[in-house]
Amino acid sequence: VTVSVLYWRMRTSIVVGLWLFSFVADSVRAQQCLSAIDCSPQICNQTSHRCEPCSSSAECSNNLRCFQGSCRTATLFESFGVPMVVGLFAAVATCAIAAVAGVGGGGILVPLFAVTLNMPLAKAVALSQATITGQSLLTVCAKVRLPHPSND
Repeated sequence: VTVSVLYWRMRTSIVVGLWLFSFVADSVRAQQCLSAIDCSPQICNQTSHRCEPCSSSAECSNNLRCFQGSCRTATLFESFGVPMVVGLFAAVATCAIAAVAGVGGGGILVPLFAVTLNMPLAKAVALSQATITGQSLLTVCAKVRLPHPSND
């Protein structure tokens, strides 16, 4: 086998490989979407079933906002309003009652965050856990200097 034959075999295999790669890439790009989950962070056009950039926040699902053609979570200041204040005061009251009762309060905080803040359940659970962690740390800081009850 000569060098020129090896060169042509290698060149042919590279050309065939590049052709197959471009074919696979085109088929992946042309994949149809069925829901917004298939296109995240873009939206699924229900008529053409293609992923497209969003043009307004109304096209995005849940609590997402359209920003430069992609759906993203709203920042704290974008979503701040009456529901946020109601949720904040209700969470503080729930945590105060839960701290006195000696329980976490997650069973109340998750539905509270889901309803008042219009939050998906997965994010409400995460926020509830962070709130309970903060509540626990504050309780420990408040009680660490108290003497033991048997050491009167």
